[in-house]
Amino acid sequence: MIRKEKFGGIIYNEDSGKVYSVDDFTFRAIELKNEHKSDSVVLKILEQEFSVQPDEKQYYQLQELLAKNFTPESLKTQRNSCITDDEKISFGEDMGSHFVAPIIIFWILTNKCNLRCMHCVQDSGIEYDGELSTVECMSIIDQFNEMGVCELSFSGGEPLSVFDKLIDIGSYSRNLGFKLSVATNAVLANTKRAKMLFEAGFGYAQVSIEGSQHLHDKIRGKGAFEAAKKGIANLSKEGLSIMLATTISDANKEDLNIVIDLAKNLGVRGVRFVRFLPMGRGLDNLDMFSISRDDELRIAEKLWKLKWQNINDLVITFNKHYASYGMKVAPEISGLDEFDWKWDCPAGRMRATIMPSGEITTCPLIGSLGLSGGNVRTHNFRDLWLSSDFFQKFREEKEDCIGCKEWRICKGGCKAWSYVGSGRIGSRDPLCFLNL
Repeated sequence: MIRKEKFGGIIYNEDSGKVYSVDDFTFRAIELKNEHKSDSVVLKILEQEFSVQPDEKQYYQLQELLAKNFTPESLKTQRNSCITDDEKISFGEDMGSHFVAPIIIFWILTNKCNLRCMHCVQDSGIEYDGELSTVECMSIIDQFNEMGVCELSFSGGEPLSVFDKLIDIGSYSRNLGFKLSVATNAVLANTKRAKMLFEAGFGYAQVSIEGSQHLHDKIRGKGAFEAAKKGIANLSKEGLSIMLATTISDANKEDLNIVIDLAKNLGVRGVRFVRFLPMGRGLDNLDMFSISRDDELRIAEKLWKLKWQNINDLVITFNKHYASYGMKVAPEISGLDEFDWKWDCPAGRMRATIMPSGEITTCPLIGSLGLSGGNVRTHNFRDLWLSSDFFQKFREEKEDCIGCKEWRICKGGCKAWSYVGSGRIGSRDPLCFLNL
């Protein structure tokens, strides 16, 4: 789908989840082609509207690039109004500090959970009083549709623990054209639920795996590992694309290869590795999870090796600060489009989060810290996104990073980590190069 932006526009590839930024000229060329005009007519209109003689060679190269990366349908579906992490279609656009609407909304649908994981940042378990009702959720989704949001990603707690609500909201969203994904422990994903998820329009699931069976069950509960594998099989059989998600800590720092091998054996799309954050129940178990800086740096190098060793078999992603360290020790990486970031963090710029009781924030971690810009019950989401001081604060360069010579590579790291470490989102990430 395509969407207008101040700098031009964006193209959202629903199949891959990638977002491409384009300038005004390119976006207008796509719009005109969608009107089934011939190339000669499109070039003539572009010349009139932009008062320049279009470069025909560049124009036809653009058509080839679009045909290579997108289906005709994906370029014709225009949202009412996403930046690429790898291959780009652009001509030096200036994207400003944020998009006119989020590309993706992370929606923590409930705090209710069937497990009691030892490192849960939200201390999930029981349902909160006053969680958003299904009707309230649908009303908020209408706002997102009017803004041009592309994707909704539901998590918890455990979203499958409020399954009827998830299905009703998912079906409503998919009928409006949203891409849908769910983050789950998969324990509750039996054959019936997996089928219903697919029929409701969910195409992607992220399933948490901590490492070996012994370690996974120690962290998440006895029998959770085998139950998760069965859930993954059920979801995959129905056609959902699966990514494993692993929280890296002192407990599993030697188990990364185990997760990679498991992903291959299960036939899933890939693995997402994330940093352990000392929040929620993780604070009560620091002796098990807390990891040293030296180990973090060693893990960063290992993640890079795993990424390239398995590039033909799995999609392997990890936190940006791990990637930043890779760019530091291997400068040639910085030339890859995949790491040509324009912003320090996508949260609050192209992503936002809704908490179970309707609090609006930038990312799930920031929300779990209790930081909120308002509530969807009392505030209009569009107004907060475009104008609030809360979101603007997250779009600014960190105070401690202004003028830093490493900014081009590091981009300040994680704001949630900064807040946990100092109580300020503008402080340095504990993995800051200058602190090492």
